[in-house]
Amino acid sequence: MPRTLEGKQKKLAFSFKGGQLYQGKYLTLPMQTIEGNIWQAGADRDDLLLGVSFMSGHLVLLNTIHLAKPSPSCGKVAVEPTSG
Repeated sequence: MPRTLEGKQKKLAFSFKGGQLYQGKYLTLPMQTIEGNIWQAGADRDDLLLGVSFMSGHLVLLNTIHLAKPSPSCGKVAVEPTSG
């Protein structure tokens, strides 16, 4: 996992409004705030594993791993660490 000099994992945190159905059973309301996180869960020479989670309050709506295949034409993107 990528770490900063302070030893914390890098994570992209964001939020958006609800109003969607997750996993076919978790209905969120338009006024709810959904918290999202994306982090590097692993990597090898040809693959990048991204952890993806969505939460509303204490309810985990989604927690999964996404396999990404970066192309050589992709540039580097800096992700600032979040506290927590």
